Amino acid sequence: MIGVILAGGASTRMGRTKALVPLHGRPLISYAVSALQPVTDHVVISANAEEPYAFLRLPVVPDVYLNCGPLAGIHAALRYAGGDAIVVTSCDMPFVSSALIQHLLHSSGTASACVASIDGRIHPLLGVYRTTCLKPAESHLMSGRLKMHHFLKEVGGHSLPLTPDIPGYTSHCCFNINSDDDLKLAQSLIA
Repeated sequence: MIGVILAGGASTRMGRTKALVPLHGRPLISYAVSALQPVTDHVVISANAEEPYAFLRLPVVPDVYLNCGPLAGIHAALRYAGGDAIVVTSCDMPFVSSALIQHLLHSSGTASACVASIDGRIHPLLGVYRTTCLKPAESHLMSGRLKMHHFLKEVGGHSLPLTPDIPGYTSHCCFNINSDDDLKLAQSLIA
């Protein structure tokens, strides 16, 4: 199983590269690395620039389809995986834990895609994607259909509700940081 950190976003609301924004003295992306490394065979970064992430000493997998959002990152990572399934998290979700990812992996079964959900809200950037998603992802990208919810529906993906009884669950486990206000809230949640 390959762990994939999606770090290719434009970070327009943040105004700077989100993955590198410090949270309690650590770049945001380091939280994803720490969560994925214990439960995957190896970790890669889905991004279109290697240099910003050189300090992590992890492979960087560029998109084949540029400027097409997270689906392009998932597609590129599936191509890179060469037949292995991938487990994906976003670089801006610092509260995802190894225990939560492990639960997602064990609960995904044989579904082509299994993504987290909390209170009925689907979080497609925290999920397991199998190689059966590769061709449909390419088809969506080639035709400009980039919405993750539509893609998940086509591949028969399902959501896994995250609830307080699940290991690693917190009410903010899928909280993602898109702005300086989000960053301040995350700092208070860690403190």
